[in-house]
This record gives sequence, C-alpha cells and structure tokens, in this order.
Amino acid sequence: MRTTFLWVVAFILVLGFTWKHEGTVLETTFSEDKVKFCITGDTGKKSEIQKKMTLMMEEERCDRIIILGDIIYPDGIESANDPQIKTKFEDYYLPLTQKDKKPKVALINGNHDYLGNPMAWVEVAKKKKWILMPSRYYMEDVSGFCFYYLDSNMFTQSGYLWVALAKIQWLQNVWKEKEKTCHTEISMAHHPYRSVGRHSDAKGYIKQFYEWFVLDRSDYLISGHAHLIKDF
Repeated sequence: MRTTFLWVVAFILVLGFTWKHEGTVLETTFSEDKVKFCITGDTGKKSEIQKKMTLMMEEERCDRIIILGDIIYPDGIESANDPQIKTKFEDYYLPLTQKDKKPKVALINGNHDYLGNPMAWVEVAKKKKWILMPSRYYMEDVSGFCFYYLDSNMFTQSGYLWVALAKIQWLQNVWKEKEKTCHTEISMAHHPYRSVGRHSDAKGYIKQFYEWFVLDRSDYLISGHAHLIKDF
C-alpha cells in the first residue's frame, strides 16, 4: 500500500512539474539493410565463459553489442580509470570493435555496477568512442526500430525516487516525440519483470514502473540479472 501511494504521488508530480533529466536520444544508421544486435548481460568477470561469449559474438558478426548490466563484478567501478575496465571488459570487447564490422558496445548499469559509481561508465564512454552510453538511460532510433536502454536500478530504492521521476517524464516525452516514427519498440533493462530465478519477479517500484510505463507500450522487454540462460 505504501509503495502504491508513493507512486500515485510521484505520478502527480511528474504531471505537474518539469524535471531535469539526463536522458539522451540517438539517431543511428547502418549501411547494411539487415542489422544484427547481439545482447548479453551479467558478464563482468575475468573468465573463460566471457571469452567464449565474445568469440561467439565475433562469429555472429554483430552490428551492435548490448550488455544488460553487471558489467563489472563484484562492486562495479569507482572511476573511469579503474583497472578492472581493462581486465574484465575491454580485453574481451575491444578486439571485436576492431574487426571489419566494428560494432559499438552499448551499456546499461546493473545492481553490481551500482555498488560502485554508475556514472563512471558514462565517463568511460566519453573517452572510448566504441562504447555507447551517453547517459544512464537513453534511446536509440535505428530506422524506426527504437531501443530503450533503461536503468531499472533507479527503482530499487526510495532514495532514487526523484531521479526516477525525471526518467519517467523523459520517457513520456520521447514517446510523444517518436510516436509516428517508431514502428517497433524494444525496452531493455537489468532487472526482469518475471523470473523463475532466485531473484524472483519484480517487486515494489520496479514492478510498478514496468506495469505502468513499459509493458503496455513496448513490443519487447529484454532483461538480465537472473543468470538463467547460458546456451553454448
């Protein structure tokens, strides 16, 4: 009941005020008629599994690689100069971006990334042009296929409520702006809505965010966090 009340109050505030947001809208074009997006998540360890995954991505010739959070285990990164960026991320993905297709790697923060400094990845992306993360949440329009990179961590604690309100308002504004150009909408976030994993289904603020603002709007919701699908 308390969670629902807070969300009702929050929704009224969204309607009544203009919130400063950090969201970004990108327009992307590819030279090919057919484009392949490769999606993975919960990758951030120096491991043979991550090596196998990136080798398979190389074979797939991805045009875009998307990581759905938990980019670095166990506690994220503290700054754009964190040495873990190289050993647990760059060593695997940078070689892929130097092949003939040169895909960019798009990022979303996960709960482990929030144990460190989640804004640090935005700074990393500014320095490394092969990384796509202009802000913690953003949207990419690829010829009418609209990809929403959503930060679900903002709905895990009431302390993030004001940041979450700005994000909701940004999302509504983008929907309105792109209403006639987006024929397919794909939302991506770290936390799942439904899961048979140990984390179970979404609860509280995340559940209500998905039900009020995502599920009836998006054609697809793709998430990580549950560590259920590892198909080699």
